[in-house]
Amino acid sequence: MTPGRLDLPTVWRGCDYADIIMQWKDQNGIPFNLDGWVPSAFTRSGVNLNARVTDASSGFTRMSMTQEQTAAMRLGVDAWDWIWTGGGVTQPPVLAGKIEVKEPYTPTNGSA
Repeated sequence: MTPGRLDLPTVWRGCDYADIIMQWKDQNGIPFNLDGWVPSAFTRSGVNLNARVTDASSGFTRMSMTQEQTAAMRLGVDAWDWIWTGGGVTQPPVLAGKIEVKEPYTPTNGSA
């Protein structure tokens, strides 16, 4: 199975990476019940995108990172993917794509 493609918004190193909220639905538009399922989303270089279920019965998930987490990321483009684990089974990636990390022009430490 080929994962769906989703390129994520740019990460600005040293800045908060705001919530990316997704609702998972079947081909008929009905939300999946995510009870018992655990999401994982990582970059190829091992950065945890902190995927989590936020409303299992309505199929909502989110991922985000703190400024401390983004400060440690290397600049450039990396690959990422999303997998589900549940009932003792780990599914192959269902989403995959690129994520780019850039350095902001304005210092985030308050100094000029």
